[in-house]
Amino acid sequence: MLAQRRPLHALAVGASMLAIAGAACASEPDVMLSDQIRKDQVSGDCRALLLQSAQEAPETVYRKALCLLYGLDTDPQPALALALLRQASAAGWSEAQLALADTLQKGGNVDQVEALRWYALAAAAGDVRAVGRHARLRQRRQAMAASLPDSNSIDTSGYGDGMPVNRDAYHCHMTGLGKKFCHSAFD
Repeated sequence: MLAQRRPLHALAVGASMLAIAGAACASEPDVMLSDQIRKDQVSGDCRALLLQSAQEAPETVYRKALCLLYGLDTDPQPALALALLRQASAAGWSEAQLALADTLQKGGNVDQVEALRWYALAAAAGDVRAVGRHARLRQRRQAMAASLPDSNSIDTSGYGDGMPVNRDAYHCHMTGLGKKFCHSAFD
């Protein structure tokens, strides 16, 4: 049975409404739209894809990775999904390169550097979406770096646990039960 697909214009309207409403997330509207389109494309096939081995063609590995990434017909398994996306991307599948970069660009500094590399490879393969996303991510990173104080002027006294101050706004909170919760400001 084929999954019911939403019209593309309905997805675009939904993504632009999220952008207008000021949804607080690291994703851009076109990345969010691509995520929704990817989910819709594989949602009906996930049960069969999850039973296949990872030694399939890059497209099959890519589609299986999407099922695992988005938790379609299974629990989300982001680590395995990223490994499979890297496998399909390394095989030259440009859709996998774009999906991997879209996922990594939401992360911290190291992930964003890797995302830039995958966007560049997808752009070199002729994906015009990757060109724009590469440029926007690079601009965001440059703006972020310009707005940060000089690393020598950061006062880390009293920061606790001797943890270094992360330039990606990584910080921790203590809950009422004495548990520490750490995250990036961009999560």
